Amino acid sequence: MKKIVLKWLSFSILLVMMLSSISCANTNKEATNEMTKQENLVTGQADAVNAAENQKFSGKTLNVKLGYSGKTYILNLFDNQTAEDIYNHVSISTWNLPIYDFSGYENDDKFQYYDIPRRYKVTSDPENIVEEKIGDVYYSEPNRMIMFFRDANIPVNYTKVGKIVIDDEFTKNVEDNPALAGWGNKIIVISR
Repeated sequence: MKKIVLKWLSFSILLVMMLSSISCANTNKEATNEMTKQENLVTGQADAVNAAENQKFSGKTLNVKLGYSGKTYILNLFDNQTAEDIYNHVSISTWNLPIYDFSGYENDDKFQYYDIPRRYKVTSDPENIVEEKIGDVYYSEPNRMIMFFRDANIPVNYTKVGKIVIDDEFTKNVEDNPALAGWGNKIIVISR
């Protein structure tokens, strides 16, 4: 009888250990599956954001100077024909572009635009954009560059040009760029 009890006890212990092992394995498998789902979700969200923002950079940069004596920022250009056209034109000649704003209009405190002389031909491939971030630079026909110095939610059809590497003083420096004496407009200098 003692042998039978010991066998049943051994069998019970072995059964409990096997069930615990299976349970742990299932729990680990479920945790691993859940982690994989979370990673895929995060990766998918990141891919969607990157695809939406189309932020593949070309490795080419331009200098953007606020006025003739203001601070210079780096503009990282996207890998598209519009950015390539602008880069090639600026390679030939530094651009001194007058800055216009929409004083008194909605969102006049978020962006500025610059007219490019018409002799420069720039490819346009606009897309629907609903959210702009500080430092974003776009192109709009006919021959206009737009720079956002604050985040905005303005539905537009622009071509993405690049992103300015900003610092904590970027918005202040854009706003403090003085108008040229006797001319009344601010200026931005774009060079290589």
